[in-house]
Amino acid sequence: MEKFPEINETLIEWLKSARAKNIPISGALMKQKAMEIEDALGTKDFYASNGWLDMFRVRNNVVFRALCGEAADVDEKLCEDWTMRLQFLSAGYADKDISNMDDTGLFFVPSHIRA
Repeated sequence: MEKFPEINETLIEWLKSARAKNIPISGALMKQKAMEIEDALGTKDFYASNGWLDMFRVRNNVVFRALCGEAADVDEKLCEDWTMRLQFLSAGYADKDISNMDDTGLFFVPSHIRA
């Protein structure tokens, strides 16, 4: 039996809405959202621990999978204000120094493995 059904139901609805918009969701984001819901509902004695998250995922058949490629892009309506933000954030950089993260790669090799 769920101890906090209102939080769980509200989180499930948020999760469905976010996934319908192709928003990537992590465990940390789910825990943060659960705490926001808890605060809004005024629930006491709730904490979004790793154990709570694991049980929530099992009860509701939630799995984490990687979203990749252009098909998983966020809806443009959610990002309209980024046009102005990007102009501010990219000020002072040459166009050649700005790239899409899909076009870059970062590989970390621990120092004890380097030849």
